[in-house]
Amino acid sequence: MKLLQKKYLLFFLVSAVVWAVVPTLRHSLPLDTQEALVWGKFCLWGTTKHPPFSGWIAWSFYNLIGHTDKLFYALSPVCVLLGLWGIYKLAKCFLPPLSALMATAFQLGIIFYTFSAVEFNVNVISIALWPWTAYFFWQAYKKDKFKNWLLFGVFMALNILNKYVGSVLGIALFTFILLNKKAWKIFKNPKAYLAGIVCALLLIPHLLWLYDNNFEMLNYIGSRNNAGKMKSVFRHIFYPVKFLFAQILFALPAGLTFCLFARKTEKTRLPKNKEKKIFLLCVGIIPTAFWMISSLISGNALKDMWNFPSLFAWGIIAFYFFPRGWTSTKCQKFGRIMLGWSLVFALGYAAQCLISPDRKSV
Repeated sequence: MKLLQKKYLLFFLVSAVVWAVVPTLRHSLPLDTQEALVWGKFCLWGTTKHPPFSGWIAWSFYNLIGHTDKLFYALSPVCVLLGLWGIYKLAKCFLPPLSALMATAFQLGIIFYTFSAVEFNVNVISIALWPWTAYFFWQAYKKDKFKNWLLFGVFMALNILNKYVGSVLGIALFTFILLNKKAWKIFKNPKAYLAGIVCALLLIPHLLWLYDNNFEMLNYIGSRNNAGKMKSVFRHIFYPVKFLFAQILFALPAGLTFCLFARKTEKTRLPKNKEKKIFLLCVGIIPTAFWMISSLISGNALKDMWNFPSLFAWGIIAFYFFPRGWTSTKCQKFGRIMLGWSLVFALGYAAQCLISPDRKSV
């Protein structure tokens, strides 16, 4: 098992190095990345576009590497690696060791973790934050240790300070509590309220900034919702369906690879655990469903990238609900194929850079 872990670590590191090098073919940093650097330089507690956390990270890393643009591309792969680490930690809470490794590698077949992660912005940081937030919540719920509740409160706050979409994960976790009677004990747990207090305290400076600036960010959110909006009543159906198909398309390489391996592997059974099923469905499905339902009701258009971090549990869900008797050989082969997908995406990105190196987002 340790040998497989080392091989998978190598797969992830190779992918990270490739995605740190390939974007250097660009002539300049992406626009979103440049914005984050400006926000961080002036240490703002907010902007008219996003909360401040991405700017702090960007400017800190930029100073660390000596203001070198080419080296800055390493920040996105670092965020992806941190996210994969969090996914692996969470996966081990639900899956056998081999399945946990494969569920983590599954994410390399989702373009959010490769092709779309080049442009450092709030979405890329979300990839790192969401799995750890879910992990610390699960650990706090199961073990009820002070440090886990504290870390959950901190990561929940960082999620929101990075992008307000982070609150959707909070909605998913709260839904899990409501649907799982065993979790109702949280309402009587002072440690859980401590997590809420920690989260609130960390958000106060940003909330004060919002108040002092007349909540200008709401104008930006409104403009994004209404940009290019259809007038037909069918938009209430069209936008949610389009959004769902986009998410499926983004994860299609990973999904097809899993189906191919699962079809040729003997079925097995995992111990029945209702609360694990509820938790995975909540964190894996509710964020996507939240956007679809909001669009269904309002008729507003949806940006596909709003669901950027929401697919972090899809690999775990696939391996949990469709268990197989995975062998070390198949596990190793699966990891190589998922790395292969990452490299294929990298070749596509390199080609795009050579054709249009100054494009805002490729």
